Amino acid sequence: MAVEANPALCAGLKQRFSNQIAEQRFFLIEKAIAERAGEVTFFINMGATIWGTIREDWARRNARRGARSQTITVPSIRFSSLIEEFGVPHYLKIDIEGADSLCLDGLLHFESRPRFVSFEIEHWSLMRKEMNILTKLGYKKFNQGLVREQVPPWPAREGVYVDYRFEDDASGLFGNELGDDWTTRDEIIARLYQLIGRKIVTGVTKRIPAVNRFAPRHSSWYDMHAALSPERV
Repeated sequence: MAVEANPALCAGLKQRFSNQIAEQRFFLIEKAIAERAGEVTFFINMGATIWGTIREDWARRNARRGARSQTITVPSIRFSSLIEEFGVPHYLKIDIEGADSLCLDGLLHFESRPRFVSFEIEHWSLMRKEMNILTKLGYKKFNQGLVREQVPPWPAREGVYVDYRFEDDASGLFGNELGDDWTTRDEIIARLYQLIGRKIVTGVTKRIPAVNRFAPRHSSWYDMHAALSPERV
Protein backbone atom coordinates (compact mmCIF):
# COMPACT_ATOMS: atom_id res chain seq x y z
CA MET A 1 0.00 0.00 0.00
CA ALA A 2 1.26 3.48 -0.89
CA VAL A 3 0.01 7.00 -0.19
CA GLU A 4 0.61 9.83 -2.68
CA ALA A 5 -0.94 13.30 -2.88
CA ASN A 6 0.49 14.58 -6.18
CA PRO A 7 -2.02 13.75 -8.96
CA ALA A 8 0.71 13.57 -11.61
CA LEU A 9 2.69 11.04 -9.58
CA CYS A 10 -0.48 9.06 -8.90
CA ALA A 11 -1.11 8.81 -12.63
CA GLY A 12 2.40 7.47 -13.16
CA LEU A 13 2.05 4.92 -10.36
CA LYS A 14 -1.28 3.68 -11.70
CA GLN A 15 0.28 3.16 -15.12
CA ARG A 16 3.44 1.49 -13.84
CA PHE A 17 1.68 -0.83 -11.40
CA SER A 18 -1.53 -1.39 -13.34
CA ASN A 19 -1.26 -5.20 -13.15
CA GLN A 20 -0.59 -5.20 -9.42
CA ILE A 21 -3.50 -2.82 -8.83
CA ALA A 22 -5.85 -4.97 -10.92
CA GLU A 23 -4.78 -8.05 -8.94
CA GLN A 24 -5.21 -6.12 -5.66
CA ARG A 25 -1.59 -6.67 -4.74
CA PHE A 26 -0.98 -2.91 -4.64
CA PHE A 27 -3.29 -0.28 -3.17
CA LEU A 28 -2.71 3.39 -3.98
CA ILE A 29 -4.29 5.96 -1.68
CA GLU A 30 -4.53 9.24 -3.60
CA LYS A 31 -4.53 11.54 -0.59
CA ALA A 32 -2.20 13.57 1.61
CA ILE A 33 -1.50 12.45 5.16
CA ALA A 34 -2.50 15.37 7.39
CA GLU A 35 -3.76 16.25 10.86
CA ARG A 36 -7.40 16.01 9.73
CA ALA A 37 -9.42 14.10 7.15
CA GLY A 38 -11.07 16.16 4.42
CA GLU A 39 -9.01 18.46 2.23
CA VAL A 40 -5.66 20.20 2.57
CA THR A 41 -3.53 22.64 0.60
CA PHE A 42 -0.71 20.83 -1.17
CA PHE A 43 2.37 22.60 -2.52
CA ILE A 44 3.44 20.98 -5.79
CA ASN A 45 7.09 21.71 -6.46
CA MET A 46 7.70 22.86 -10.02
CA GLY A 47 11.36 21.83 -10.07
CA ALA A 48 11.36 18.52 -8.20
CA THR A 49 8.23 16.44 -7.62
CA ILE A 50 9.86 14.81 -4.58
CA TRP A 51 9.58 18.12 -2.72
CA GLY A 52 5.78 18.24 -2.67
CA THR A 53 4.54 19.11 0.83
CA ILE A 54 1.56 20.23 2.92
CA ARG A 55 3.88 22.45 4.99
CA GLU A 56 4.01 26.09 3.90
CA ASP A 57 7.36 26.64 5.64
CA TRP A 58 8.87 23.78 3.64
CA ALA A 59 7.52 25.29 0.42
CA ARG A 60 9.27 28.55 1.36
CA ARG A 61 12.46 26.59 2.04
CA ASN A 62 12.21 25.02 -1.42
CA ALA A 63 11.73 28.46 -2.96
CA ARG A 64 14.93 29.66 -1.30
CA ARG A 65 16.68 26.74 -2.99
CA GLY A 66 15.39 27.87 -6.36
CA ALA A 67 12.42 25.50 -6.69
CA ARG A 68 9.03 27.22 -6.97
CA SER A 69 5.73 25.67 -5.89
CA GLN A 70 2.11 26.03 -6.89
CA THR A 71 -0.81 25.17 -4.63
CA ILE A 72 -3.67 22.78 -5.22
CA THR A 73 -6.31 21.28 -2.94
CA VAL A 74 -6.15 17.53 -2.42
CA PRO A 75 -8.06 15.02 -0.29
CA SER A 76 -6.46 14.33 3.10
CA ILE A 77 -6.47 11.43 5.53
CA ARG A 78 -5.18 10.79 9.04
CA PHE A 79 -2.47 8.16 9.29
CA SER A 80 -4.34 6.29 12.01
CA SER A 81 -7.24 5.78 9.56
CA LEU A 82 -4.89 3.96 7.19
CA ILE A 83 -3.78 1.61 9.96
CA GLU A 84 -7.40 0.94 10.92
CA GLU A 85 -8.26 0.05 7.31
CA PHE A 86 -5.16 -1.82 6.14
CA GLY A 87 -3.54 -2.98 9.38
CA VAL A 88 -0.03 -2.48 10.72
CA PRO A 89 2.63 -3.01 8.02
CA HIS A 90 5.78 -5.09 8.43
CA TYR A 91 7.81 -2.11 7.20
CA LEU A 92 6.80 1.56 7.23
CA LYS A 93 8.73 3.86 4.89
CA ILE A 94 8.04 7.55 5.65
CA ASP A 95 9.09 10.43 3.40
CA ILE A 96 6.47 13.20 3.30
CA GLU A 97 8.55 16.37 3.45
CA GLY A 98 8.08 17.97 6.84
CA ALA A 99 5.20 15.81 8.06
CA ASP A 100 6.91 12.50 8.89
CA SER A 101 6.05 12.84 12.57
CA LEU A 102 2.32 12.58 11.70
CA CYS A 103 2.88 8.92 10.90
CA LEU A 104 4.93 8.24 14.02
CA ASP A 105 2.41 10.06 16.21
CA GLY A 106 -0.35 7.98 14.62
CA LEU A 107 1.35 4.75 15.72
CA LEU A 108 1.01 5.77 19.37
CA HIS A 109 -2.69 4.88 19.19
CA PHE A 110 -2.00 1.19 18.46
CA GLU A 111 -0.54 -1.59 20.57
CA SER A 112 1.00 -3.30 17.54
CA ARG A 113 3.77 -1.47 15.64
CA PRO A 114 5.64 -2.07 12.37
CA ARG A 115 8.66 -4.34 12.78
CA PHE A 116 10.72 -1.78 10.85
CA VAL A 117 10.38 1.97 10.26
CA SER A 118 12.51 4.35 8.21
CA PHE A 119 12.49 8.05 7.39
CA GLU A 120 14.77 10.45 5.55
CA ILE A 121 17.24 12.51 7.58
CA GLU A 122 16.50 16.00 6.29
CA HIS A 123 16.19 18.42 9.18
CA TRP A 124 18.08 18.02 12.46
CA SER A 125 15.41 19.48 14.76
CA LEU A 126 12.71 17.30 13.19
CA MET A 127 14.95 14.25 13.42
CA ARG A 128 15.33 14.76 17.18
CA LYS A 129 11.54 14.94 17.53
CA GLU A 130 11.13 11.78 15.48
CA MET A 131 13.76 9.93 17.53
CA ASN A 132 11.91 10.87 20.72
CA ILE A 133 8.64 9.47 19.33
CA LEU A 134 10.41 6.27 18.21
CA THR A 135 11.72 5.83 21.75
CA LYS A 136 8.16 6.17 23.11
CA LEU A 137 7.01 3.57 20.59
CA GLY A 138 9.61 1.11 21.86
CA TYR A 139 12.17 1.20 19.03
CA LYS A 140 15.62 0.56 20.46
CA LYS A 141 17.69 -0.61 17.47
CA PHE A 142 18.83 1.87 14.81
CA ASN A 143 20.67 1.75 11.50
CA GLN A 144 21.85 4.49 9.16
CA GLY A 145 24.03 4.39 6.07
CA LEU A 146 24.63 5.47 2.51
CA VAL A 147 22.02 4.01 0.16
CA ARG A 148 24.40 4.05 -2.77
CA GLU A 149 26.79 1.61 -1.04
CA GLN A 150 24.12 -1.00 -0.28
CA VAL A 151 24.05 -4.35 -2.08
CA PRO A 152 21.06 -6.75 -1.86
CA PRO A 153 22.08 -9.85 0.13
CA TRP A 154 21.96 -13.36 -1.28
CA PRO A 155 19.91 -15.21 -0.27
CA ALA A 156 17.26 -12.55 0.25
CA ARG A 157 16.24 -11.74 3.82
CA GLU A 158 13.05 -9.90 2.80
CA GLY A 159 10.86 -11.21 -0.04
CA VAL A 160 12.72 -12.43 -3.15
CA TYR A 161 16.24 -11.63 -4.31
CA VAL A 162 16.68 -8.89 -6.93
CA ASP A 163 20.10 -8.17 -8.45
CA TYR A 164 20.03 -4.37 -8.21
CA ARG A 165 22.39 -1.45 -7.62
CA PHE A 166 20.82 1.57 -5.99
CA GLU A 167 21.05 5.07 -7.45
CA ASP A 168 21.59 8.21 -5.36
CA ASP A 169 17.89 8.95 -4.84
CA ALA A 170 16.68 5.38 -4.23
CA SER A 171 15.09 4.23 -0.98
CA GLY A 172 17.60 1.41 -0.54
CA LEU A 173 17.42 -1.76 1.51
CA PHE A 174 15.16 -2.18 4.54
CA GLY A 175 14.48 -4.44 7.46
CA ASN A 176 16.47 -7.68 7.70
CA GLU A 177 18.21 -6.84 4.41
CA LEU A 178 20.28 -4.25 6.30
CA GLY A 179 22.24 -6.99 8.05
CA ASP A 180 23.59 -6.80 11.58
CA ASP A 181 24.83 -3.21 11.74
CA TRP A 182 22.17 -2.14 14.25
CA THR A 183 23.13 0.08 17.16
CA THR A 184 21.67 2.13 19.99
CA ARG A 185 19.91 5.48 19.91
CA ASP A 186 22.86 7.28 21.51
CA GLU A 187 25.37 5.75 19.09
CA ILE A 188 23.29 6.63 16.02
CA ILE A 189 22.90 10.23 17.20
CA ALA A 190 26.69 10.44 17.67
CA ARG A 191 27.16 9.19 14.09
CA LEU A 192 24.76 11.83 12.82
CA TYR A 193 26.63 14.59 14.63
CA GLN A 194 29.79 13.43 12.85
CA LEU A 195 27.98 13.38 9.51
CA ILE A 196 26.55 16.87 9.98
CA GLY A 197 29.95 18.21 11.03
CA ARG A 198 31.63 16.65 7.99
CA LYS A 199 29.03 18.14 5.67
CA ILE A 200 29.52 21.60 7.18
CA VAL A 201 33.31 21.39 6.91
CA THR A 202 33.24 20.23 3.29
CA GLY A 203 30.46 22.64 2.32
CA VAL A 204 28.09 19.95 1.11
CA THR A 205 25.17 21.46 3.04
CA LYS A 206 24.65 23.68 0.00
CA ARG A 207 22.25 21.94 -2.34
CA ILE A 208 22.00 22.28 -6.08
CA PRO A 209 18.66 24.06 -6.78
CA ALA A 210 15.81 21.64 -7.46
CA VAL A 211 18.09 18.61 -7.07
CA ASN A 212 17.98 16.87 -3.70
CA ARG A 213 21.50 15.42 -3.56
CA PHE A 214 24.64 15.80 -1.55
CA ALA A 215 27.90 16.78 -3.22
CA PRO A 216 29.68 13.84 -4.95
CA ARG A 217 31.89 13.00 -1.96
CA HIS A 218 28.86 12.19 0.16
CA SER A 219 26.40 11.56 -2.64
CA SER A 220 23.32 9.59 -1.58
CA TRP A 221 20.42 9.65 0.83
CA TYR A 222 20.85 9.10 4.52
CA ASP A 223 17.86 7.15 5.79
CA MET A 224 17.27 6.43 9.46
CA HIS A 225 16.01 2.91 10.17
CA ALA A 226 14.52 1.69 13.45
CA ALA A 227 13.65 -1.86 14.46
CA LEU A 228 11.53 -3.43 17.17
CA SER A 229 12.50 -6.65 18.88
CA PRO A 230 10.18 -9.43 17.58
CA GLU A 231 8.31 -9.77 20.88
CA ARG A 232 7.22 -6.09 20.69
CA VAL A 233 5.52 -6.36 17.29
